[in-house]
Order: sequence, then structure tokens, then C-alpha cells
Amino acid sequence: MMFDKLVYISDKEDVEELKKKFGVINYNTPPANFKEVDAEWVAKQSTFRTYGFKYHWYQQIFIDTDKQSTIRCQQLKGMHFFGSHDGTGFAMYTDAWTGRIRYFSFAGCIHEYRKLTEKEYIEHKISRGMHDHSGICKKCGYIYYYNSSG
Repeated sequence: MMFDKLVYISDKEDVEELKKKFGVINYNTPPANFKEVDAEWVAKQSTFRTYGFKYHWYQQIFIDTDKQSTIRCQQLKGMHFFGSHDGTGFAMYTDAWTGRIRYFSFAGCIHEYRKLTEKEYIEHKISRGMHDHSGICKKCGYIYYYNSSG
């Protein structure tokens, strides 16, 4: 797996890029839309199985330790974050005491796609074919494109 960029959370330029792409606010808060998921989600829903990652960073964040408790208890956990070109990603950390790996998803934008217009195809220099699929996010403007012809 190749990374386009290994980012350093202490580098001011990298932090600005992470804020814009993933909603990272500061060193101890998680990215936007951060939630716990399971290994099946990582295997089926993340870009881990397809494109790889553009960003990788290590960050310590506060997370809830016990979902069953009536008292909110948080601990600072060090996690590895893997961010994709589309502003989504997942994080993971290993719990040495329980022998478990916990997974979390995040997204700078929960994309809502619509079809591209003819003008947008031309504007973005996207060629069209019988097996091409594309869309543009109504909220952030991210464009996806792929060819399913095999």
C-alpha cells in the first residue's frame, strides 16, 4: 500500500489540510463524523479494499471507554488514522489489555451525490463511455468517477 502523504499533526500546513479534508480540529479531538465501527465495516465500506490511502497520521484522542456505564468515562487513546482522497477514512487502535482492536470511521463530508451535467463533464475533462460511472457531491463538490468494464 502506498501513501501519497504521511502527515504530521504537529506541522501547521498538515493540520490545516486535515481540518479542511476531515474536520480535524485539534490534537485531542476526533475528526468529523467519528463513530465506532466493526472489522466488517472496514472490510466492506471503507476504501481500504480499493484505492488505498492518501493520508496517514497518528493522533491521541479522547474516546468513551465503556458504553454500558451510566457515567461518561473517557480515556486518551493513541490511534492511527487512514484518510482517503474522498475525505473519508477509518482509525484503529489496539487495546493490549483486552487483546482487541477497535475501529472507527470518520468523514469530512457525508457525501450526497447527484449526476454530473454535460457542462460539468466538459469542465472537469471527464470522458464518458458505456461503463463509466460518476457523480458530484451536492455538499462539498467532490467528484467520483470509475469505469466498471473490467
